[in-house]
Amino acid sequence: MIHRIVGVVLLALAALPWYRLLEDAGAGIAGDQFVRLGPAYGRATALLSAVAVLVGALVAALLDSGRMERLGRRAVQALAHGTTRAWAGACALVAGLATTAVAVGPLRGRATMVDAASQLLHARYLAGGALSGPVLRHPEFWSFQYMLDTPAGWVSQYPPGHLVVLAAGWLVGAPWAAAALLAGLTAAVLVMLGERMVPERPAAARAAGLLVATSPFFIGFAAAGMNHVTAAAFTTLALYAALRAARGAGPWGLLAGGAVGAATLTRPLTGLVALVLVVTLAVWARPAAATDAGSGAAAPGSEHGGRAAGWWLVRAAWVAVGGAPFAAAFFAYNAHFFGGPLQLGYTAGQGAAHGLGFHVDPWGAAYTPSAALAYSATELRALGVELWQTPLSALLVVALAMIAGRAFERSWRLPLLWALLPVAVNALYWHHDLVFGPRMLNETTPAWALLTVLAAASLWQRLPGLEDRTAASRAGARRAAAAPTGGWSWRGWWTATLALSLAAGWFALGPRRVLRYAEGAERGGWLTTPPPATGPSLVFVHGSWQARLGARLAALGMREDSVRLALRHTPACQVQTFLDRGRGLDDAGTALAFRPTYPDLRPLLLRSGSTFLVRAGEAPSDACQREAASDLAGVQGLPQLVWQGDLPGLPARGAMYVRDFGPERNRALLDAYPDRAPRVLVTPPGGAPVLLDYE
Repeated sequence: MIHRIVGVVLLALAALPWYRLLEDAGAGIAGDQFVRLGPAYGRATALLSAVAVLVGALVAALLDSGRMERLGRRAVQALAHGTTRAWAGACALVAGLATTAVAVGPLRGRATMVDAASQLLHARYLAGGALSGPVLRHPEFWSFQYMLDTPAGWVSQYPPGHLVVLAAGWLVGAPWAAAALLAGLTAAVLVMLGERMVPERPAAARAAGLLVATSPFFIGFAAAGMNHVTAAAFTTLALYAALRAARGAGPWGLLAGGAVGAATLTRPLTGLVALVLVVTLAVWARPAAATDAGSGAAAPGSEHGGRAAGWWLVRAAWVAVGGAPFAAAFFAYNAHFFGGPLQLGYTAGQGAAHGLGFHVDPWGAAYTPSAALAYSATELRALGVELWQTPLSALLVVALAMIAGRAFERSWRLPLLWALLPVAVNALYWHHDLVFGPRMLNETTPAWALLTVLAAASLWQRLPGLEDRTAASRAGARRAAAAPTGGWSWRGWWTATLALSLAAGWFALGPRRVLRYAEGAERGGWLTTPPPATGPSLVFVHGSWQARLGARLAALGMREDSVRLALRHTPACQVQTFLDRGRGLDDAGTALAFRPTYPDLRPLLLRSGSTFLVRAGEAPSDACQREAASDLAGVQGLPQLVWQGDLPGLPARGAMYVRDFGPERNRALLDAYPDRAPRVLVTPPGGAPVLLDYE
């Protein structure tokens, strides 16, 4: 019964407009995004799934549903043919090549979000042999969101796990190459994990590996340098090693502990989920079989009998030993840069509001239980569409299979927990967005791949087919009288529906989604190719007035969440006046607004794309007019470029991209780098960037 309840809940989460709970709830930018995109994902889930079902029926009728059923059986037989190692290698190759193709093709080897830019920048220092960048003398020229100028150095707010991966890529001149390897590792290990979890269905594990390798959602984020692929790879590896340790040799726990530690060093919340999954898997897997699948080794439980406590202690010790170095590195890194072993860069940069729980988030929006429900449900709805861009929603397939099933299949337990536990945990975390999909769930792609395949197979088995009808007819049972007449096979219809849906995702909608991903990055200036600079140069990049104000506030030592709130609730000219008067943080509380204060505050958008806040009837000072007028010629974001050029503390080879503040403020940096030729990067509205001599 429990499986049907879970299925109904999933169906309700996918079908109902939970995003409406965010309307008029003061949910901020993220809430507005979910309210705007929630209906689109709902229409895609309902309409495209209906189209897939109807077209599948039409094709099955035209091509003979019985024939389609036989083709489905042959596909399963083909997947079951061959060795596990061969299939794991093939899936790894497909995933690696797909990631490489997207990274060097549509994305041009660039970051597409500020998250990745900050990690790519920090990884440059690791690749150069430094733990961080130097303490910056003039941080406003380089600082941007998610980079922290600490007393111990200039660092990304993100934990170091993914930074090390990117640094390995930088050492070979291609940071995306490391992500491609991890995408391949994820697909390969999923095949091996799935076959040991469900040894009677090797085809399911192999199909899941192929789905991971061809997911535009998973591959797109990996190609963009995001840390989700690293978290997914180590979580999958931890589960595989834990299963081997539970059913065979205890030393596999060493790898399980190390993989959990690596996941924690990458995304701490994911590491916590991985640890829970590893422990749960050990509990479930130990009595599951008398022998280790594929090895013939006796199960520890049957061999040692009453010594169960010793069995647990030995494996727990292996896991602890494997994870200990990563835990030590995690605590030491946090203490060195952020002031305490449990103080993460997130909270160091944005305060306690960045932590778990229901409270006002760093953007000033209230995160409540109803908001958590709205965000989580809409993310699940979006995930069903984004995973493979198939017309048939993966979430609907899983929900319907659970509702239709007679009993809760044992093989479903781990993938279901693996898929849904992160959703529950993320519900306690305020950060949700739908930028190129529900990215906070990206690392659950392997779980959803295995779960979707098992669900599709379960529905196929539940549907009547030609062989069932033949057997019933021979037996002369009552079932024969009730069986469908004619040559129609429901299994053939389901085969056609799945095949057409996958084909549409693989060859049309998936590639289109990747291209749209690249187009969005292009509009945001992330794929900008700056003109080459000859020799060491200091390139001043003219960003928006709002960005300049934020950088100067951060240089005063203002925390990132406070910078964000000040810029959202204070007129730009008022912030400019505060800074120009040389006032410090002690005066910021009275000079700036950190909550809604001015009812007549409105954004002013220039044709260059620069946006800043003004009050109705406000008479700006001459200094403010100059700042606003300087944006008319065009603006270019600094985060898109700074990580690609020379960095403070690293060898001088070419362009060092810095923020342009105008001749007076730029003088300090010109004096600090007299050996670099000064240049100015100008990006006219709608045009390509141009490199000019500094005058």
